[in-house]
Amino acid sequence: MSQSFNDFIAVLRSVLTREEFSGALVYALEKPIPKGTRLQFPGVKIDVAANSRLAFVDRQPMANWGHPARYILVSEKNGTLSYETRFPPFNQTDKLNWLIVYKAATVPGIAIGKFKLAPVLISAN
Repeated sequence: MSQSFNDFIAVLRSVLTREEFSGALVYALEKPIPKGTRLQFPGVKIDVAANSRLAFVDRQPMANWGHPARYILVSEKNGTLSYETRFPPFNQTDKLNWLIVYKAATVPGIAIGKFKLAPVLISAN
């Protein structure tokens, strides 16, 4: 995959909604997802048709679960695909390395929890 993490961040910035910029927490996987991978998260199955990168947008990071959220899959071949969900991808046995790539100014720092900030972040401007 020739898409760099910086390119991925630029694409994510372009597809976040005004509401997501004002109140969301956005996570991204550090490493690309290889073509042919099947990802299964609570309420969502994603078949990765081309080498891609994945983000998760928590639209209400201070709420308990069962609220609107979405996955964003980005590939050079297939563009950007969005998958609506109501549950997070995180669990105790998750081997995926999720990083924070965006935190709205309205989201308190405590919402970040154990997650690390990515080396490149989405700017709100």
